Amino acid sequence: MMFFSRNHVLAGLTLVLAILLPAAHARAQNRDAQDRIDAIESRSDQVVEQRRQVREELNRADRLAGIAADWFQKKSRVDTEIQRLEEQKRSGSFNIYDTRQLDDQLQALRRKLDGIMRLEGGLPIDGVPFGSLFQLQEEVKRKNSEALQLNDEYVRLTQELRALDQERDALLPQALDQAKTQLRSDKFTLSYLREDLEMLQELVGNNGLWILQSAIKLGAMAPHMSRERAITLLTNEYILSVQSTPGKKVDHRELAEKIKKYQAESDAIKREVRERIIPERIREIEELQRRVSLLEGGAREIKGCWVIVVGSGNYPVIEIAGNAQGYYEAILTHVGQLDFFKRGNRLFSVSRVNDDTYDGTEYSFTAAGRPVKVTLRLVMSRDGKSISYRADSLLTLRRCD
Repeated sequence: MMFFSRNHVLAGLTLVLAILLPAAHARAQNRDAQDRIDAIESRSDQVVEQRRQVREELNRADRLAGIAADWFQKKSRVDTEIQRLEEQKRSGSFNIYDTRQLDDQLQALRRKLDGIMRLEGGLPIDGVPFGSLFQLQEEVKRKNSEALQLNDEYVRLTQELRALDQERDALLPQALDQAKTQLRSDKFTLSYLREDLEMLQELVGNNGLWILQSAIKLGAMAPHMSRERAITLLTNEYILSVQSTPGKKVDHRELAEKIKKYQAESDAIKREVRERIIPERIREIEELQRRVSLLEGGAREIKGCWVIVVGSGNYPVIEIAGNAQGYYEAILTHVGQLDFFKRGNRLFSVSRVNDDTYDGTEYSFTAAGRPVKVTLRLVMSRDGKSISYRADSLLTLRRCD
């Protein structure tokens, strides 16, 4: 049997503690970092939901403004016709035997106008009943004022999401399971960035949607404002400024110039979004998708049959095959909605950059039908079932069923 002195025992305990305490401290730090990351992700989920609710409120305001604009156009047409007949009656430039017919027409138009003013007996919009055109007009004014605050809130929430992303990224090296946490984080960020990209592409492609300058200056994913709502807002602001200026009268040409200037500013912002912000977002999405694919492991096979999801149906179909030089070529097997292409044409040629990314050339046509080569990037999804296709715009390829 072996005996140890008290000094030997104490020395042994000191050594054990010297080994265990730092490890325990590191585990505690990792646990603390993981708890903070979990809290950040919980808050991020809340912000995304709040942002969705804000966007839906803005969409409701646009729907309301669009419906109101239709009713005001109906009223304007009837007002114009009544004014024309009344002027005709005052001038006496009609056959004396047509007096009763003219009065009958005016009476019918006034009944029609009364029906419009009462919204033909009432109109529910998004579950809210409206009984008069005046009530609808007042609600549009209220929604326009509210929308300005909602736009600011949308920008604020987007900036908070970005700040939460940065805070989480700083903590990731200390996480208990860094790879798993990184993957979850990247997937979350991908989901809302794709939503932002889709919204921005809709904005720049729709002439009926205008962008607010203040939001874009902040670099955020600005929600849209419909043309009708923007014009109503500008008109109300102009009328208030006229009413508050002694001796000033409404000048419709001045108002028209203000509206044209606002639209021109929106068009300029759209160009910036189209040429700078959207490409930046696409690159960011592609990088995140690449990282997600790597974290989920392995290269994915690009060969095979793919459908190009473009338009609303009759999708083009391609067959991707490899060649001896290590390139992958796509041949059209069904042209679908594509202009100028023929079955059997080569759509693109690419080479692999990494496990899920391919760069190369798209062989396309201009709007006039002239052949053109366009730089192309493909990014395979993590499950290998879809491809992000970026040339002049961002499209999606899906495997044939």
